[in-house]
Amino acid sequence: MRKARIAVQLTVLACFIALIFINCYPHGFRYPADLFLRLDPYAALATAVATRKMLWRLLPALVVLASALVVGRAFCGWICPLGTALDGFSTLAGLKVRARRAGRLASIRYLILASTLGASAVGATLVHFFDPLVIAERSGIFILRKVTSAVVLGLSDLVPSSRALGALASSAPLEDRFYGLAALFAVLAAALLLAEAINRRFWCRYLCPLGALLSLPAGLAPLRRLVRGCEDTDRCKSACVFGAIGDDPRSVRRGECALCLRCKPACPHGAISFGFGAAAATERVCLGRRAVAASVVAGAVYGLLPLAGALPRSPRRLPLRPPGALPEAEFVVACTRCGACVGACLTGGLQPALLEAGVQGIWTPILVGRLGGCEAECNLCGKVCSTQAIRYFPLAEKKKLRMGKAVIDRDLCLAWNEERVCYLCDEACPSGAIDFIHEAGSAFAKPIVVAGKCTGCGLCEWKCPVEQPAIYAIPLGGDQASGPA
Repeated sequence: MRKARIAVQLTVLACFIALIFINCYPHGFRYPADLFLRLDPYAALATAVATRKMLWRLLPALVVLASALVVGRAFCGWICPLGTALDGFSTLAGLKVRARRAGRLASIRYLILASTLGASAVGATLVHFFDPLVIAERSGIFILRKVTSAVVLGLSDLVPSSRALGALASSAPLEDRFYGLAALFAVLAAALLLAEAINRRFWCRYLCPLGALLSLPAGLAPLRRLVRGCEDTDRCKSACVFGAIGDDPRSVRRGECALCLRCKPACPHGAISFGFGAAAATERVCLGRRAVAASVVAGAVYGLLPLAGALPRSPRRLPLRPPGALPEAEFVVACTRCGACVGACLTGGLQPALLEAGVQGIWTPILVGRLGGCEAECNLCGKVCSTQAIRYFPLAEKKKLRMGKAVIDRDLCLAWNEERVCYLCDEACPSGAIDFIHEAGSAFAKPIVVAGKCTGCGLCEWKCPVEQPAIYAIPLGGDQASGPA
């Protein structure tokens, strides 16, 4: 069974990585690139509480949560791609389990769960900091895809005669893209891996709120660890990466066991089995009511800080959002910052924000026209958004959505300022929003923007030949969602 668990882990991880690379134009239309995010009960619960809505796309997450009533935290031990990555790193690094008393550390992830749900209750979101599936998705897009792209591109440069490498380097999944916060996400991912040196599955043991959420119903699961004939060797405790075995090796902490089966072969007396029945002894993680209440209040206070003026509100001029985005106040709550839309963007124009959208909008997707506009023939960002912070529209409707409006800086424009011929913005515009006028005494046509036709896609900014673009897209203004032109 242990080999079966490893096989399942590797298979699931391979599927997860495959979907990361499939999450691009046009492959993302054919496959459910957001499958794992739809299976995330923590994100589903936090988003439902924050938005006061139940999203149909996240209904599969209820199946995962319900499964904990039967098989406990098996999702953490068998399915979670982040957990598998941590196991792989620890195995390659030769790290061992340190059998320590859980103490108060074991309660931290429950307090994180309580505080993040407290923030959701007042309309704020902290999912992006703590959700393991979101972290795994983001790391796959901004780190794994980027590193793989760099390696393949480097090999194609070393062997320029290889057509296969050249074709692979220019393929959509491996196209060289700039992601402004990739280094930051790499540092955060490295911190998770280095924490394994403190103890195996450090994240899962002490910090993961998804694991804490699954642990709550897992305490009722009939499938559990059974011990008969134990001689107190404690070898099972040294094998358990989740710290689920109590101070007495015969006991198990209810809800902590992930059915990873590592303890069974470690026992020299064959005293451990897994099945349906009453465990010989159980221990509970100590959770004080005051600590839980304080965590909920702390999360709610964080969510209310912007309203009280303690944190800066969103800037007056918001950045451009993807087509179909909810109104700004709803968008920053519904968005999990998983990066799926950024990875799916055909031109690479979608980027994770730092503070461009304020503290509340950190890591949310913004359209940076200079890096790439919104391609008229692509609506993939709405398809891969599991929480529908970016709503999916059929292509005919998506082409009419207004994200903003283009503005021409006549002091920078070659046609206006230098009396030169330039039609690049007109050629780039898919909606025919660029018109030309002739001034008296000038032999050159000057571009203007027809406001009623412009969707703010940013393609004109992308193609503008001036170093500081003379034409650029700005938001429509106010708390306005993308709407028809």
